[in-house]
Amino acid sequence: MKYKIVLLFSSFLLFISCSLVQESKPDYLIDEDKLVEIMIDLHKSDAILSRIKRSEALKKAQPTAYYKSIYEKHDISREKFEKNIEYYADHTVEFERLYTKVDEAFRKEKEANPAEEKEKIQK
Repeated sequence: MKYKIVLLFSSFLLFISCSLVQESKPDYLIDEDKLVEIMIDLHKSDAILSRIKRSEALKKAQPTAYYKSIYEKHDISREKFEKNIEYYADHTVEFERLYTKVDEAFRKEKEANPAEEKEKIQK
């Protein structure tokens, strides 16, 4: 009986200690608010590019130019952005929180410009 109590107590301590250990975020991570801004800009450029009819050559070259200008605007490299996305892909709860912020920003923008939405629907 004493053995079972010691085993149960040890298991409990192990469980508690593992759950209290928090993984520290790597130094290369971009500030979450800045990352949200970058993601918004990238999604806007994707939306613009999807509406433009263009040749196959432009389809390949144009997104690269858009993305490059966005990375320059936010003073980051493509590699740094991709490294951040890889981190958040492994941390889905945090990634979901980022996309909730992105979604909220688009929703606020849509509410602030209802006339533009009506124009888009009519076209």
